[in-house]
Amino acid sequence: LSLSSRNAKPILIKNDYISPELIGLIHSDGHLNLIKSEKGLLFYFSNQRTELIERFKELILETFECNIYVAKDKRDETHYAYPPSIVGRIIAKKIGWKTRDYPNLDFSEEEIPSYISGLFDGDGTIYIYKNSRITIPTVKITTDSSFHAEHIKYLLSKIGIYSRIVHETRKGWKWCNVVITRQKDFLRFISITDSKHFLKRTRIKNYLDNWEKLFVKDVNKN
Repeated sequence: LSLSSRNAKPILIKNDYISPELIGLIHSDGHLNLIKSEKGLLFYFSNQRTELIERFKELILETFECNIYVAKDKRDETHYAYPPSIVGRIIAKKIGWKTRDYPNLDFSEEEIPSYISGLFDGDGTIYIYKNSRITIPTVKITTDSSFHAEHIKYLLSKIGIYSRIVHETRKGWKWCNVVITRQKDFLRFISITDSKHFLKRTRIKNYLDNWEKLFVKDVNKN
C-alpha cells in the first residue's frame, strides 16, 4: 500500500507490524505528539548514541519504505531522526499519541523483552555496586509518570522479574525509577534484554561473562 500527503514523498507500507522495541524507543526518547492546533504533528527520535538512531531507522524501515531525515545538534551531540509525519499518524493510530498519560499497552510474554529493551536503551541505567561487604546489581528504568512506572513493573512481573518503584524529587522535578536489585531478577533481566546501546550492551556482556566472579561470595553462601 502506497500513501502520500501534501508536500511529502509517497511512502510504502510493507506490513502492519509495529515492533515492540520500536514502541519502547518511542516511549523513552521518542516524540509522537499533535501540535496544539492539531493541524500537524511532531514525530522524531532523539539520542546522543548514533547506534540507537540507526536502530530506530531500521525498525521504522521494517514496516515502512520511506526517507528518514537525520539532524545533529552540535551543541550537545544529540541526533534527531525524523520519519515522514504520515508514518507518525499511522503508528499513533496503533499505539496512541505520546501524551503524559499515553496508553499502556499489554504486550504478550514473548513481546515484553523487546519492548523493555527499547525502554531500557532510551531510559535505562545499569551498574553493580560492590564493596568489601556487599554486591548490589542494579537496573533502573526512569519515567516521570507513576502510571507508567506501575505498568512497567507489571510487564516485568509477567516475565518473572521482581521490581520496585522508587519515587524521587529534585528541584521541583518528580520522577519514578523502576528498580531491579535482586540477583536472580537482575540476571534474568540481562539475559533476556537485547540492548543496542553500545555501552550498556558491553556492560551486560561483561556481567554475564563474569557473573560467578562478581558474586562468588554469594554463590558459596547458597
